[in-house]
Amino acid sequence: MTVKAAERTKIAATAEKYVKAGKLVAAIVEYEKLLDGTVQDIPISNIIGDLHLRHGDDDKAVRIFSANIQTLMRRGALAQALAIAKKVQKTRPHDFENIIRLGDLYSGLGFVAEAKAEYFRAAEELDRRRERGPLLALYEKLARLDRTDLAVRLKLARLYLKKSQREKAVVELNDVADLLFVRNEFVEAEKILRETLAIQDDHVRTILNLARVLVSSGKSGEAVAQVERNVSRHGDRPEVLGLLAGLRLEAGQNDQAAEIYGRILAEDPNQAEARARLGWIEIRRGRLDEAYEIYEPLVHGLLRKNKEDKAVGLLGLILMSGTMHLPTLEKVAAIFRAGGRRPELEVVDRVLLAEYRELGRDDDRARIVRELIELAPFDPGLEREFKALHWEARVFESDKSGPDKGKARTPASPAAAVLPEDERDIIRLNLGKADEYLAQGLVRNARRVVDNLLLMYPDHPAVVAKLGEVAEAKPASGPDVIDILIGQMAAAEAAAPSERAPSEPEDGPSVEKKMTASDLFSGLDIVPLVPPAAAEEGESDYLDLEDAIAEELEAIEAAYYKQVKDRTVLIEQDLTDIVQEFRRQVESKMAQANLETRYSLGQAFLEQGLYDEAVEEFKIVSADLEREADCHGLIAQAYARKRNFAEAEIWLGRALEKVAPGSTAHFALTYDLAALFEAMNRNDRALALYREVREWNPKFRDVARRSRILEKIVSAG
Repeated sequence: MTVKAAERTKIAATAEKYVKAGKLVAAIVEYEKLLDGTVQDIPISNIIGDLHLRHGDDDKAVRIFSANIQTLMRRGALAQALAIAKKVQKTRPHDFENIIRLGDLYSGLGFVAEAKAEYFRAAEELDRRRERGPLLALYEKLARLDRTDLAVRLKLARLYLKKSQREKAVVELNDVADLLFVRNEFVEAEKILRETLAIQDDHVRTILNLARVLVSSGKSGEAVAQVERNVSRHGDRPEVLGLLAGLRLEAGQNDQAAEIYGRILAEDPNQAEARARLGWIEIRRGRLDEAYEIYEPLVHGLLRKNKEDKAVGLLGLILMSGTMHLPTLEKVAAIFRAGGRRPELEVVDRVLLAEYRELGRDDDRARIVRELIELAPFDPGLEREFKALHWEARVFESDKSGPDKGKARTPASPAAAVLPEDERDIIRLNLGKADEYLAQGLVRNARRVVDNLLLMYPDHPAVVAKLGEVAEAKPASGPDVIDILIGQMAAAEAAAPSERAPSEPEDGPSVEKKMTASDLFSGLDIVPLVPPAAAEEGESDYLDLEDAIAEELEAIEAAYYKQVKDRTVLIEQDLTDIVQEFRRQVESKMAQANLETRYSLGQAFLEQGLYDEAVEEFKIVSADLEREADCHGLIAQAYARKRNFAEAEIWLGRALEKVAPGSTAHFALTYDLAALFEAMNRNDRALALYREVREWNPKFRDVARRSRILEKIVSAG
């Protein structure tokens, strides 16, 4: 029951008189009358606890102080809780629970060094008591507080082993080795990993990490031998075989690498990493038919997922090899055709037309010409190609077998026989174009189409009938016709490729400049490839981007390690993003410029909702001490958007540890932490942090408004 204000004043006065008189028990009784379950209870109960201390009743005092600490921690008033916890420490210096609580409070306030000191003091206390049980949980706290403290993490791994938690110990030791690797401390990393293999010699991540360390130490041969021993002992596991093949490939041993990738695919044809690499080897060998066959399942898988650009990107590796591979080119055309991507299809069709013309494949050439006329109706070169193609089929021939040898003869009239389906299609297509022109009043254009048809089909009844219809039509005039023509020209210009073939002679077929793969994929997000031999001989017109390809392969290599660790599906993440998504690479090769790229990539992932990928990139960039706090804050954002609030809170805490107290960055992160607590409905803590920011700068973001709203919510209970 709430005591009225006047009565409270009277009770407080009485209690103070008892205190001055040394009547502590009576004073305690009076103060207890003021406890009413409101926020005022904390200062009053603290007075009561102090009186119990003066009276010699330490147990009651500590119980009261501990309850107050818990209440304040729930409200986010960590500084007040810390003050009371220090009071308990003076009374009970060896109280293990209070020591841990002190560490938690220091950690929550961002005082990492003080938090670690308290946790270590707690560890000493446990050693003194010979209590090993809580030690594991304590070192887990220390490891979370500072992930880069190798001594703590090694101790934690040893504790896991003592508790027979081998899997956790192996993971912890691998994390330690990763940190050593980033610091280029390869000798120590190798030592840790060999110790880890002794614990569990079939652990895939350990095998992969040890190979990586050995290669970086210049011990590639030893790395191969180590992996081969593991394969011999534990059998053909895809992850380890893939590593062995990658080592062979890196050493230039393409045949050995191809043989291993073949073994992987024989066991599991769906191993995307092995398929991608084996195809790459075949491209380097110049065996493009084999590469195409290997890539086909991957391409089909991407198309089933509606990822046409990724499928084209994969096929582009074949087309950029320096040889225009027709099956690949036809597949790319089919993808663009199915997707209704007319500008891209026109580019590919022009390349196909040149290839078919060179190979003398007139049927295919006629098919492509028909499609190109529909795609680019205003291109005179295509009309000449069309005429030349069909004139060649009917040109005067010499009868080499009869008495009239050498005597010219005319071809049979098309009307005299049933025309094949492809020629009937040509007539229908062009008569339809003539009808469109007539409907718009463009009689001259319609007449031109019909005249072209008459050259090849002079007796065809439909063509003759259309000629009469055109002859009777009258040309339209006026500004509307001009607008139509301008609009059509603009549309044609927009749809046309940026580079047209030069005009051809009126009396002959098209003689285009042959397009290269670079022309074919200009504007598409594909990495070109130049075979080393062609580049050395200077015979290639392609862009020499071997460094980009090498980087891409490193990205696939890194993605392979990531796949083993996280069990991701490679085809859905790494191969599908073969030209624009980069994954964790070997940290020893990271330069500052690469960190800048990774930072931008992380931001892009965050904006696109790829939160796991964003976290991975920001973790790598956080190796740069100047970016560490920023990256930790961004990692917290990613986890918060995934609604993994617990992890977000941990990373915001780490970010706060890295900034100077009282700085703008400190208060910005404090605001973010308050917003996180608000999202978690931990309004007391959120309000306390908002108030801290508001005291610093009431105009910072919307902190004043957020504070007012939460004050009403908290006061309403």
